[in-house]
Amino acid sequence: MIPSTFQTGTDSSRENIPWTFDEPASAYDRAVVIAYGSDGLVSPWKAEIENFAKKLAEAGILALTPDYFEVDPPTPHGSSEAAFTSILPRNEQWAQVLRDAVKAAKALPKVDDSKVGLVGLSLGGFLALQIRDSVNVLVEHYAPYRFPPNVDLGTETPLIGLGPNKNPALKAAIHHGKADALVPISLNASPIKADLIAEGATVTTTYYSGAGHGFQGTDADSATARKESLDDTIKFFADHL
Repeated sequence: MIPSTFQTGTDSSRENIPWTFDEPASAYDRAVVIAYGSDGLVSPWKAEIENFAKKLAEAGILALTPDYFEVDPPTPHGSSEAAFTSILPRNEQWAQVLRDAVKAAKALPKVDDSKVGLVGLSLGGFLALQIRDSVNVLVEHYAPYRFPPNVDLGTETPLIGLGPNKNPALKAAIHHGKADALVPISLNASPIKADLIAEGATVTTTYYSGAGHGFQGTDADSATARKESLDDTIKFFADHL
């Protein structure tokens, strides 16, 4: 049985963090941890996260969505402004929660600890990349490499790059919209790819014409990006985990 929470923190200060899960109907030994973005689990992102989890389970992969915003003090869902001003002081703490979620996933009785992957959306993709050494298969969607100037982090201090936790064995996939004005490819997906390749990782990229940040528009290009990125993500994990 999968517990409703997992532990994070140090031995002297432990917290229980909730996660939701979608379990395959048949036997399985693989799992993927899903990291949501700065709006958290609210519409329209909640439905997208739930669809990711459902499709992973249908492919025979356990899907786990840790609520990393719940680490003390909690960050409200549905408030990008609150999340943005917390990114600089708390990104390492959030990344540690996700690392502990991966560790907890690897310890589940049905899961092979060599077959756990990460998928991250936007801020979740940035955080997933910071802990890329914890998995060998990772997919990021429209993740920032550098936070855009119109995102107020509450300070002039930059937050740029993938962090020091290199993983030459990593198989990574990048999905990004060519019309993403908030997190443009040239300043984000391109250097992410370059840094990962320089580390020795194997990287595939898919860039979607006409799609903006989050692929959330009502236009045909965004709808295509949402569907194809989901299908390709599921296939990537099915092929590589």
